[in-house]
Amino acid sequence: MSDRSHIVIICPACSGMGSVSGVALHHAVELSKYFRVTLVSDSFPDTGQTGVEFLKVTPRRFDYLRRFCHVPNEYSFATSVRHDIEMMHKDNAIDMTICHGHAVATLSAKPLKEKYGIPYALVTHGDIFDRPKGTYDWRLTVFYKWLTPTAYRNADLILALSPHMAACAIKGGSSPGVVKVVPNGIDPADIGLDENTLQVRGKRERKKNDPIRLLFVGRLSVEKGVDILIRACKILKERNVPFSLDVIGTGPLKKALDAMVVEAHLADRITFLDKIERRLLGTHYQKADLVCVPSVSDPLPTVVLEALLTGVPVLGSDVGGIPFIVETGKNGVIVPHLDASPTADAIEGLYRNNEVLAYLTENACASVHPRFLWDTVGQRIGSAIEETLARHRHELLSSELRFVR
Repeated sequence: MSDRSHIVIICPACSGMGSVSGVALHHAVELSKYFRVTLVSDSFPDTGQTGVEFLKVTPRRFDYLRRFCHVPNEYSFATSVRHDIEMMHKDNAIDMTICHGHAVATLSAKPLKEKYGIPYALVTHGDIFDRPKGTYDWRLTVFYKWLTPTAYRNADLILALSPHMAACAIKGGSSPGVVKVVPNGIDPADIGLDENTLQVRGKRERKKNDPIRLLFVGRLSVEKGVDILIRACKILKERNVPFSLDVIGTGPLKKALDAMVVEAHLADRITFLDKIERRLLGTHYQKADLVCVPSVSDPLPTVVLEALLTGVPVLGSDVGGIPFIVETGKNGVIVPHLDASPTADAIEGLYRNNEVLAYLTENACASVHPRFLWDTVGQRIGSAIEETLARHRHELLSSELRFVR
């Protein structure tokens, strides 16, 4: 990685608290160790990232359309990015683009590849064909279904967050040879912790017969399966298992989930804390005995990595990238998705067997640290980019030699 190839990373809303924008920022910082990096977005954090250049685009916004704004906003962002990157390329040649989203891959990177021969990578944060019905507004669903296969087919590199997402990419049209499984990384500082703090949680002992403290962190939407967790909590109450559940997050199902809790008479056991700053999450993780991830669909939930990093075992469903990280009997428990009974059984089993819960707790942090720290992940992404650029240069040279002959 000695030559400083120019890499452009594209991601909307990099000033926000979203997990995708957070990953894009970390990619920019880590890759700047090996390449010249420009991050392209319509907003950035207040504090700059050392070694990273920024290009701000100003697409037209359609927020006045309210619930109909998502498609025109995404289209506007992608076309603005394409125009501004093309202008930049004329003065500062770009060697590769990295797209955080299928829309920018199809509408921004693909046209630039066709016109200037710039290869592009796609980071698979999700797949519309892997999402349950109702995840998105139908207009956004149609939009994604239109552009997702094109993004896959034309990508020179797919950074799949898990083996499951790699399979989705190949099914969607990617060549298997361009798909690399590279999960997201984790940084304890993102959730307000440091290396010394990580060593404390695994040594704390839970007293036998204490209520088991459950935690959910994520968007309150159909694909996250919070309704399944609430039904499992109702079963636990019927079995007289003492527990508490904190739910951190907001989303379209908030009112419906509130109603479920009231109807199940669980208001004294389940507390909704809404969305909190990421730097405060660490203390909430460390107060929990078990983090629950009952997703119906999930490429690779950041919450799984964060929970394990803080020394908290995970109860996760058998979908997406969750089984890639969580191993039953080692750092958590995997249960069938869409079924509250096995979820309740697993929680009750850990409540009644404190020794097993303690063992999972002791092993949680070591199962992801240091393997999933951003420095390690960044090196893997950098190597994948170098391999892709080398292949691209070889193909160009071969094409020129054929032309000469």
